[in-house]
Amino acid sequence: MKAILCPSLAQSNALAAARQVADVLARNGVSTVFCPLYDGEKAPDGMTWSTVEEEMASSDALVVFGGDGALLRAARLVADAELPVASVNLGHLGFITDLGPGDTGEFRRLAARDYVVSERMMLKVSVCRNGTTILEDVVLNDVEIKGRERVIALEISGDDAPMLRYTGDGAVIATPTGSTAYSMSAGGPIVEPDTQAIIVTPICPHMLAARSFVLDPSRTVRIRMSDERRNPAVISCDGNDGVSLMPGDRIEIRRSEKTTRLIRFSDRSFYSTVYEKLGDR
Repeated sequence: MKAILCPSLAQSNALAAARQVADVLARNGVSTVFCPLYDGEKAPDGMTWSTVEEEMASSDALVVFGGDGALLRAARLVADAELPVASVNLGHLGFITDLGPGDTGEFRRLAARDYVVSERMMLKVSVCRNGTTILEDVVLNDVEIKGRERVIALEISGDDAPMLRYTGDGAVIATPTGSTAYSMSAGGPIVEPDTQAIIVTPICPHMLAARSFVLDPSRTVRIRMSDERRNPAVISCDGNDGVSLMPGDRIEIRRSEKTTRLIRFSDRSFYSTVYEKLGDR
């Protein structure tokens, strides 16, 4: 058995935690290889790194060390292979991540395959401009469409049936996994992460009737940048650097054939996680 270890070097203690997990896995017969999580990261002195692309075909799991952003990055890296992903939270909130820095001993269970895999749906997003596709991506959490400086006008449909038409700050299209992120902050519902659904949430709409929708996963969400207001906007996938949008651009979002397979060692319920992470805030 082999595991890929991806420490996010943005976290000062990520490399130390990864080395602890490597020791635990080695004692339990699991070989490991260290790989960078982000492009351009250089291996620390005395270490040799491979790449996730080179290693995932011959590996049984990937372990990421960082916050929720690091886990989202890891999910995108292995989406094609659907490699199971385990996580150690070293960030602030860590809503998606499973274990904390004091739980590295739990990785002895990886060799015995003593864990549960949570299958999470992903979304496929594309942006078309004048008949040309300018963006294609896949996300685990959400797609955000926002005005850069001023309000924007959006026309949103589900399977070509008009659903929302409003002026406001933008929209969030989320998976159930992403329902506790920006979508929730914008007034959207909290949805159990193993559910199959697409959540459409307006951001600060300038009309009372614009509310969040929870759609069947078979629906296709289509969004058009209206010519009503020609203010600059941007689309961001899982919090990555945004791509500029222009009036008339058409955005299409649907369930992806790819999924993220999250390794869970703890038997903590989703409800207790919601209360622990959000209840006292």
